[in-house]
Amino acid sequence: ALSQVTLLLRVCFIILTLTSIGFLLDQRPKAAIMETLRCLMFLMLYRFGHLKPLVPSLSSAFEETPYLSSNSAI
Repeated sequence: ALSQVTLLLRVCFIILTLTSIGFLLDQRPKAAIMETLRCLMFLMLYRFGHLKPLVPSLSSAFEETPYLSSNSAI
């Protein structure tokens, strides 16, 4: 079962997706900004665990990778 917050965030994401598609099809000047916001919202929702990719193999693209320390040789 989904919590109310997760359900609300998913519904808002779907509405934003449909709005972004409409902006792209209408060739509105703010379509790129809307799509950028949609992508950022997806990454934020995924990061906080409200969304999961449908294909499990895609989850590695969103996982954090450890950064190289400043002492390691490149």
